[in-house]
Amino acid sequence: MDSNSMKVIVLALIGAGAMLLFGGAAVYVLWQAISARRKAAQSQTWQSVEGTIASSSVEEKHVHDQNGTHTSYELKVEYDYTVNGVPYVNDRRTLGRVPKGIPYKEIPEVSTRYAAGVKVPVWYNPENPQEACLEREAPMNNLLLGVGIFLLLVFLCFCCVIGVIAFSMIQMQSLP
Repeated sequence: MDSNSMKVIVLALIGAGAMLLFGGAAVYVLWQAISARRKAAQSQTWQSVEGTIASSSVEEKHVHDQNGTHTSYELKVEYDYTVNGVPYVNDRRTLGRVPKGIPYKEIPEVSTRYAAGVKVPVWYNPENPQEACLEREAPMNNLLLGVGIFLLLVFLCFCCVIGVIAFSMIQMQSLP
């Protein structure tokens, strides 16, 4: 096997790996975004009952990343509600993924809205009352959709670039 053939094989393997990585990531992220959007749409027909916040706290977390250390605030909430005489406990505030942290300036409003003992509407799935939330939205959905589309575009670019390079190398091999 000559060196050009070896280069084509190595390039094909690297390209295939990159394509699998970006293609798989794109499919996964887009699936998450579509699932969250579908769940949020379905929840618009869910019924609501009055629930009570059993416990609520805003946890301060110190996050370390490449930019140093910064503080993040995360809401932990648990609520009780009853559907058809059956009591339930849940801790899901929203559908889909929740953004990491609460902005510092929103802590007083969020803490008051979800303070222990406060009566809140709880939206529940009539087919599965254990599936419930306090807010019928998917806050990270647009971001997930954007990331998924970006990864899909990167995947398609890899396909094109690898295809062009492979085609060029094959044509070069066929020249006398």
